[in-house]
Amino acid sequence: MDALAAVLLRAILKSPKARDRELVAAAESGDLNQTRELLSDEAEPRMAWKSVSLTCRVVGDNGESTTESRHRNCESALAAAIIGGHEDIVRLLLAYNASPNGSEDWYIAGCRSNGTWTGEDWAKCFPVHYEFDSPLALALGRGATTTNDNENLDTSLAHILMGQPSLQQLANRGHYLINKPGAFIVLENPVSQSQCAEMVQITPHVGIIRALIDAGATISDGILELAIQHNDRRFVELLEEQLPFHPPEDEPSGATFVARAMTVVQPNTDTRGGTITLQVGQTVFCVRTYNNGRAYGRNISTNRYGFFPSACIREIENTIPDPSPSRAPASSSRPLPAPSPRPTPPLSTEAPLDLDGILPPASITFIRSATSCPDPEIATAVSLILARSPDVIMDGDQLASEVVELLLSQVAIAAEGAQPAQPPPPRPTHPALCPGTDCTLYVPSVLPTAPRSSA
Repeated sequence: MDALAAVLLRAILKSPKARDRELVAAAESGDLNQTRELLSDEAEPRMAWKSVSLTCRVVGDNGESTTESRHRNCESALAAAIIGGHEDIVRLLLAYNASPNGSEDWYIAGCRSNGTWTGEDWAKCFPVHYEFDSPLALALGRGATTTNDNENLDTSLAHILMGQPSLQQLANRGHYLINKPGAFIVLENPVSQSQCAEMVQITPHVGIIRALIDAGATISDGILELAIQHNDRRFVELLEEQLPFHPPEDEPSGATFVARAMTVVQPNTDTRGGTITLQVGQTVFCVRTYNNGRAYGRNISTNRYGFFPSACIREIENTIPDPSPSRAPASSSRPLPAPSPRPTPPLSTEAPLDLDGILPPASITFIRSATSCPDPEIATAVSLILARSPDVIMDGDQLASEVVELLLSQVAIAAEGAQPAQPPPPRPTHPALCPGTDCTLYVPSVLPTAPRSSA
């Protein structure tokens, strides 16, 4: 009887046609050739989703049992490819009219350890539901709305007491339940969650996010906030490139590289399109300004990167005393006190850093002019920055701005007669990938670390 019900269910389901279901399986498994073949055979990505049927024995109030079946349409072919990290298949599906916008959602079937359901239980036979606002949010692995009909106050308290995270807490960290592999899943009286689903971590891929953007994905304020949650500036920078208030290309001077600390003199509460909030008195490290009245940098008080009106900031006056008496203002009634010698962190002679292999020439020139520091001090600052964030890949501009900020803070500390900040605690080797090169850099062995490996 159960088998017959499953066969009848297959026949009457309003599910995608056969090749559309096969498209889901091909996209999920990463089979590019089969995906291409099915699309050429008129499989429709917008109609391709995983179908899950659940057949169980349900005991009514009168004690009689019946066999009941239900189904849900779940992960789409595009969602399956995104979750699997298959960039080439994502691009192929988008080229064949898969939507880069619109929600992506799926259900997870429930189970009963004794194989028997009550009528009340059966009403919640697909208790878990994930929903993302867009494929872009899914690709970032953040922002899902999670519904768990089995979760109530008692189970929530039990999870807290036992130290077990809820499904929403797991989703906030990028961990999700997905249905078992295949295009059409038939579940008959499942007695454990492992029969119904598996837990995966969605890892963002720059290539997939770029593919969605190229296909016309909408970049909302919420999407940018999700990208900021990742400790990888590549995702934020990729989205910021598409923001509408970037300087027009026809402006003659474009962006001006600033890279200095500024004070906030006007508040900013507009947070649309990657703009960060500012409060009067906060300190901002301004990286660059644009001719359209915008600036980009980091609010040091909140540690948030983003855009803001350049009119909200101005240069900090007298933060760092000028060490040259000849450049003191003519109206000065007394000479400036001689600053203490600038503290310079010790350099390693075993594995010196080659600045040309790390920073673009323009960035090196800027750091020299902005800080008046010789290359050995710059190299030491670079090594400290890399040691602080060994797993973060920075572009030349970001690394240069961090270096300038560190060097200027050392000058300020010297002027105040305080002790400089100590380098981070000793760690093992800190490799950092050089943007645009194939080399691997290591910070100086003074930290201590292993010397730079030979190419």
